[in-house]
Amino acid sequence: MNKNRIKTFLIAIVALLLIVSMAACANDEPAAAPAAAPEDTPTVSEDNPAPPPPESLPVPGRVLPTSWSESQVFMFQPGLIVDVSSDWIPRRDGDATIYDFSDGSDLPRLSLYFDYVSGIDDFDEFFDWWLAERFYNPEYNASADVIRQEYVTYNGIKGLEIDYMVNDDGILRLALYTFVDRIYYQIRYAFEPNGDGPYLDDVSYVFNSIRTSSAELNEWPTAYLPAGTPVYTDGGSIQGYAYTDETFGDIMFDINNTSVDALSKFVDQMEKLGWTIGSFDTDSGSGYGSKDQWNVNIFMKDDGTTATLMFNFNLD
Repeated sequence: MNKNRIKTFLIAIVALLLIVSMAACANDEPAAAPAAAPEDTPTVSEDNPAPPPPESLPVPGRVLPTSWSESQVFMFQPGLIVDVSSDWIPRRDGDATIYDFSDGSDLPRLSLYFDYVSGIDDFDEFFDWWLAERFYNPEYNASADVIRQEYVTYNGIKGLEIDYMVNDDGILRLALYTFVDRIYYQIRYAFEPNGDGPYLDDVSYVFNSIRTSSAELNEWPTAYLPAGTPVYTDGGSIQGYAYTDETFGDIMFDINNTSVDALSKFVDQMEKLGWTIGSFDTDSGSGYGSKDQWNVNIFMKDDGTTATLMFNFNLD
């Protein structure tokens, strides 16, 4: 076993131990119901009802928006992560993390925020409460025009998208809210009126990128892999895990009921999509490669029908 294989194996073991320890230390009783996030939500009256939801935003999948030079991972401390453009500039604003389009600019901006909730476990129960007590409650927010309100699901995570304008500041907001394991999450863009047009692909990409930072895998992990990674279609069930944060990512899984020939075709697809394959033995079905900060190790197990793929990056 070469040094790279040993290093990658040790990283995988450490990541797996981290996942187990995080689960064991999970707090069963989060602090309190969330206070309203900075400049949070509006009210809708009988004279100003919410219109029916229009069509969803365009979905570019994992194709990086052309306006991005590259992406960075933002980790909500409890366990969800999203991809953010590396060109946007982060800062703290109270409990929220703000990403500005450029240094010193006010709009457009992206706000990321989370808070613990007690007494509510269910997604639907939480949003029944939150919509009435936070979003539509004039004690917390100025009145606003709701443009779109729609329940969505990204990478198995159910959320609520609401697009709206607050009347007293005229700022357009495109927001995704979700509730997972007693934690409330907010991802919200803010634009000048009609200023969202050039950024709809950015918004859709970020919303589509939301995922857990550690998870067991039983399907192809598109959400955890970099853009330009093909989908492996010639195989059976998938088993493995994924762990990622701001500086480290480790995605390791087995593909059952496959072959060396299918694995070789997959490697050819990777090269066509920008991966550099340093070596791949078509007889044994083993090799390695890289793409930007990512590395990959690929090999067939001794049974000849199970392929192991190990993707990782480490920015430290």
